[in-house]
Amino acid sequence: MTEMRNFFRNFFRTLFSLFPIELIIRLISPKLVIRWRNKKTRDRVFLAYGLTMVIFLIIVIFLDITLNVTTSPTEQEKEKPTVTPASTDIKYEIIKFDYFTRKEESTVVSASTIEQKKVVIPQYSVLNEDVYDAPIKTQIILNILVSGKISEPGLIALLNQLYFSIKARKEFKYHDSPTHIYIYAFTSKERAESDMGQWIAMLEKNDYIDVEPTIHINERQITQLDAKPEWRFGLSEEKRKEIWKELILAEDRARKEAEEQYPLDPTQSLRVGQMFQLSRETPLILELEPPDSTAPAKIRWLPPQTTSKVLKVVEKQQTLWYFVVARSPSKAFLGSGWIWSVALIGQLQVDRTEQLEQVRKRVELEDRLRDKYKDELAKKYGLTRKQLKEITIEGIEKDWPFPKEE
Repeated sequence: MTEMRNFFRNFFRTLFSLFPIELIIRLISPKLVIRWRNKKTRDRVFLAYGLTMVIFLIIVIFLDITLNVTTSPTEQEKEKPTVTPASTDIKYEIIKFDYFTRKEESTVVSASTIEQKKVVIPQYSVLNEDVYDAPIKTQIILNILVSGKISEPGLIALLNQLYFSIKARKEFKYHDSPTHIYIYAFTSKERAESDMGQWIAMLEKNDYIDVEPTIHINERQITQLDAKPEWRFGLSEEKRKEIWKELILAEDRARKEAEEQYPLDPTQSLRVGQMFQLSRETPLILELEPPDSTAPAKIRWLPPQTTSKVLKVVEKQQTLWYFVVARSPSKAFLGSGWIWSVALIGQLQVDRTEQLEQVRKRVELEDRLRDKYKDELAKKYGLTRKQLKEITIEGIEKDWPFPKEE
């Protein structure tokens, strides 16, 4: 309808523009146009063509008004900007995996396809967010707890929304937007706190490496969403989960006790009060946790032959740090601070044969302790060792939450 009105408007505009030229010609020779009257005068020509011009002018104005009303946006539409979703250009690599069976399936899906699908998006709450802003990168790690109706398409849609929400943030000092984004979705706080990567879905994007974001889906947890709890060995599934946790802690206990008694490298198990001598230049960190995490670390380099005494031992990210007092061979005070246990590897001379013997003794002790603690659990719950093994396999297959390491 609009196209037809536009055609007639242009048609009448063209005729209207030709009228002045034709009017001049007819005024010069009235006989060429006035054929139906005896008096063929210029007054008659002006009356006929002038009246026609007025009519055509009215028609053109009318068509202009109606077209403007039909095609022009309302005031509200003018105020509402037209937004083309940035996600239409984004494609995700969706990786479905199962650590237990080692199966992995990869597909590529565009964000526009995700948005067009009508899926129920899970509810979520933020467990924690870690922001790191430095010249080298601006990184956001977001851990969320999902609940409600959870499905694979819903999780993908949720991660898609959160990714664009984070990518749009501009409050950073060193970069316009985050260069590294990691989003982890968990179904329980236990899984989030296990530090075993027990998320049901996660998104990762590194601007320096990845062209597009990648979404990982944990197939084992997806298949367990609608599974009904089972009774086995006369025990409910919740009870078997408790036994599973005790089994994991028993193995951790056996490993730690064996490591303490037969350390492979003495520098990795120093205790308060022990002294050691450096065989190479070693960094001394003056502050283990400085107030400003973005500031350069304050480091003092200790020369070889420095003697250090351990005053405190802390574990950070599963490695040991020693707070020491350092002195030169002449007993001069060189400073106090933290030495990373990894920096000490190989600094104490260990006989190769003796080290291999330490490994053998450590493995044997760990096996004995593990058997001892499992026998205690079997007796406690009236189970056989074979049933305990089946519970262990069930926990892995169903991706039960690992307990926090004690």
